[in-house]
Amino acid sequence: MFEDKVTEESLEKQLFEVLQTNDPDQDKKILAICGNIATATMNLPPDRLDSYKNIYKHQLSQLNLDIKDLQKLSAVINNSFPSNEYQGLRNVIDIHLTEELVKEAKKARQAELADKRKAINENPKFKVIKDMFRDKGMAEQKDFSAKGVKQAGVSAGYIAQEDVTNNTFILKQFYKNHTDCFAIKDQKQQMQALNDRRDGVQELIGSGLYQLLLYDRTPKEELVKPNQNNPKSLFVRSKFFDNVVQLSEFSGSLSGAMKADNEQLQKLEGFEKVIAACHMLGELDYHAGNLMVQNGNTITKIDHGRSFIEFHQDFPAMVQATYRHFINFGYANAIRQGNLSFTIEKYSESLKQMITQLDERQIEAIVDQRIAELEKVGFNPKGITALARFQGGRAQSTPINNFADLRLFYKENIKENLTNMKEVAKSAEIVSKFSNVSPAFKQGQWVEALARSATQDPVAYASHYDIKIEEKNALQWAHENNYQIKVPAAPITKTIQEQQWQKNTTDGKWQEAEVSVTKIHKTTANLDPVEYIIYAKDHLNLPLSQSETKFLSQAVALDISNVSDKTYQSMVEKSLIAKISLDQGLKKKMHDQDQFVGDKLVPVIDNFVGKTLSKEITTERVDRFYDKLLARLKAENYLTGKDITNIKKDPDYQNNIQETANLIKATTPDLTGGDKICYKVANFCKKIGLSDLSNYFIKKITPEKLDKIHKIEEALTESIKINEILLKPSGVKEGIQTKRLEAVKKVTQSDLEVRRLKQRGRG
Repeated sequence: MFEDKVTEESLEKQLFEVLQTNDPDQDKKILAICGNIATATMNLPPDRLDSYKNIYKHQLSQLNLDIKDLQKLSAVINNSFPSNEYQGLRNVIDIHLTEELVKEAKKARQAELADKRKAINENPKFKVIKDMFRDKGMAEQKDFSAKGVKQAGVSAGYIAQEDVTNNTFILKQFYKNHTDCFAIKDQKQQMQALNDRRDGVQELIGSGLYQLLLYDRTPKEELVKPNQNNPKSLFVRSKFFDNVVQLSEFSGSLSGAMKADNEQLQKLEGFEKVIAACHMLGELDYHAGNLMVQNGNTITKIDHGRSFIEFHQDFPAMVQATYRHFINFGYANAIRQGNLSFTIEKYSESLKQMITQLDERQIEAIVDQRIAELEKVGFNPKGITALARFQGGRAQSTPINNFADLRLFYKENIKENLTNMKEVAKSAEIVSKFSNVSPAFKQGQWVEALARSATQDPVAYASHYDIKIEEKNALQWAHENNYQIKVPAAPITKTIQEQQWQKNTTDGKWQEAEVSVTKIHKTTANLDPVEYIIYAKDHLNLPLSQSETKFLSQAVALDISNVSDKTYQSMVEKSLIAKISLDQGLKKKMHDQDQFVGDKLVPVIDNFVGKTLSKEITTERVDRFYDKLLARLKAENYLTGKDITNIKKDPDYQNNIQETANLIKATTPDLTGGDKICYKVANFCKKIGLSDLSNYFIKKITPEKLDKIHKIEEALTESIKINEILLKPSGVKEGIQTKRLEAVKKVTQSDLEVRRLKQRGRG
């Protein structure tokens, strides 16, 4: 079958020539194998290529040839049989060479990868990437060496070192199954083991969410599969921060509590951000042992096992719960002493940022991912008792029977709290806009101030304490911004269809199914701040504050309506407290205005005394003085032109002028002309119903001089009874007083009036 020039002997010779060595024993072996290959090749039937392949491979395996020798051997046979009819033979010959070439390439590739790994380990940038991937993966307990006992907290676990990286971790231990806990005889330890199962789940879920909110200010945490000594357990590994100490230790405390008088606390940053994250994720346990100080200035958070328990229904619930914890953890005392800052601006900004970072889709994804990891390693959630509360009191317990229950509990509560925290953030932003408050309030005492107040709503609080918001009256700010106070209303119960994961009873596989779920939805009602404040103050029998009275006086006078088109006048009419406060406010305003106008009338009196009393006193000069007095009262909106006309028409007006002239002329060494004029002006004001203005001038005369003036008056009118002058009982006097009240109620056009005009325009 082969070409005539190629013989078994010639092929054997050619093969030996390319493979021979200088070792006689080895060459003897090579010659024998070359003879076997040549014999098999020359006598090969066309249909026996598979048999030839096995013979060829067997013979080569005895020589342990390298790539170069294999190439030489292959070249001899290929050159001996170049025709296309021998292609099958050549392919068989090349198979072994190809396999060896592939092996060599793999070795080269592995060597190349080894060099790259070495470079990564030596290059800090690549090491960070490598560590990041390792931190995100599930590990095995056998990869860690125990280094010590877990010191802080009560949960089970230990301190360990990762063998590959030498990084230090805390490994927190919990049982896979509820029933395994009952093998523990000690009741206290048994209860702790049961709690550790819940806390382990919350640690794992919480770590994913805290990473989203706090980035590098919270440790990286992942599951660890047990070794053969702990088959019933699982672990969550928590990577140690570099260069950190507990906040309690940083403050100088050895007990785990905060030492409030340490001034080193003043340089810390990030407290507001960490507390905001705790509020977002329902953290209960943010004491000074679970907060760390990194690099001597930055606060970080560890230990999330008690997350998803202390949620917040609204801003008042958040303030009250936070103050309670601040008292217990020692933070409130440190804030009072000015050593720890919890600034409202930073807290508000942190909340707003976190609300943009976290959404319901991310909550769903992280909860699903973490629970899937637990399911994959054989964890059974049945028997867990989950806890949660949204407002004070005891936490409500929820029994967990399966993974569907577990997912539902955490998804619903975290999402509900996210909705609530959006409203909390709005209220916190309003508090951050308080204008006339102390620096200490802004730096952290706002929590205690609001918590100890009868109301925690920011607008109601500000209006009660006469605090301005963005330099405006609090109620005016609320009116301009359509602010409404949310108050709890009756909950609504609904049955809805929901997709849930359930295990198929036939094949045991999990699948999505539509199930009926009964849900209780908490609802709120919106109240105008004025309605809320009036109701509260009627209930507590408290007067309106100065700023509340001022706003309502203006709003009532201008007939302003709120966003619901309800007038503030109608709100006031329903409240006895509001009526009394506005009446007292009106009286005070009248008194203040009388003081102001009295000050303006004094120069008129002084001018008359200075220019006239040195001359002959005539009724004409006194008449001109009263003309100026009446003109000033008109200018100040106390009298109208019609009022003045009626006064001057009255016959007693001239009697008043004459009596004033007589009193001035009377010889009285101890009385000045100013004393006499003040007395007559006071008497005049009293008779026309301006009693506060009358008192203003009476107070300018000493009691002794006033007594002398009374005696002189009696002497001048010894047989004449002084009647009421100028105003008749049911005539001018009543009209002037009415005008006086109307004048006092008037206010200058303001933003409130502009708003009223806009409202009427819409109507």
